[in-house]
Amino acid sequence: MSPRILTRESWGANESMGIKINSENSVEERAENHNHSNSSSVSEKEKKCLEMRRIAPEDFEVRMINTQDKLGNDLIWPRRYSKKVKVIVVHHTGEKETPKSNSLSGIEKVRAIYKGHTQTNGWGDIGYHYLVDKDGKIYEGRAGGDNVVGAHVYCANVGTISVAMIGNFQRRYPSEKQLSSLRWLLIELTNKYRIRPSGKTVFRGERISTIVTHRDLAATQCAGRNVQRLMNSIRTTVAQRDYEKSILPKDKASSRISRRGTGKKTYEREIPRRVRDKVQNYLKKYGKPKR
Repeated sequence: MSPRILTRESWGANESMGIKINSENSVEERAENHNHSNSSSVSEKEKKCLEMRRIAPEDFEVRMINTQDKLGNDLIWPRRYSKKVKVIVVHHTGEKETPKSNSLSGIEKVRAIYKGHTQTNGWGDIGYHYLVDKDGKIYEGRAGGDNVVGAHVYCANVGTISVAMIGNFQRRYPSEKQLSSLRWLLIELTNKYRIRPSGKTVFRGERISTIVTHRDLAATQCAGRNVQRLMNSIRTTVAQRDYEKSILPKDKASSRISRRGTGKKTYEREIPRRVRDKVQNYLKKYGKPKR
């Protein structure tokens, strides 16, 4: 059965977080004023972005800007809309994983990310367009609909759509369900925006793949080294419209371990598949040990 996308209403997005409560300048206006007041100390990152804007101005153009929501409330961060979506960017949320954080449900994690992006970071909304949890549930992210500009890659938000897998994949791999739902969603998005999954496009003056990770566009570890290793397989299976095929290395499996009797909550870690198979064979042969 195909996954379904949980709407913002379904996961409990507090829409009031993105509404202005006074007449202060918008986030973009405050950032613009800040840049002018410090124009003498432009960072290398900003210089590179300015050069990209000069080389490929069409990749930074928007077709529409909405400063209010459907009810007429002024937005903290106006909703901009890309003229054309060229690239889909895969992320991981990258938070430090602890027994406490891993005990949270997918919805609880999405709400926490939403609050962090909206209030702590001051972005007025969640930065990602979609999120996928370890159980394969897909969540609607940034509000605004098709072509809305997110906040997920510096100097590459216009013309891109973002999908974030919840977790940190520097040391472990995403779950099978997570990878399956990711690819199902990528198939949907490449169909919607008429993108060739295994193709190339010219973006910001460079020829790149149409499905990339955050790391391919900026100096970061996102979406984690283990997702990076899977990207060729992800592109290939999405192009084949196959989201069910396993693409994890044969000796890897993301398994849930319960530390009963230790007073600590269930947590998740990566276990070699051969070890998991030995345990399953033992249980089939001898059954569960008596307590």
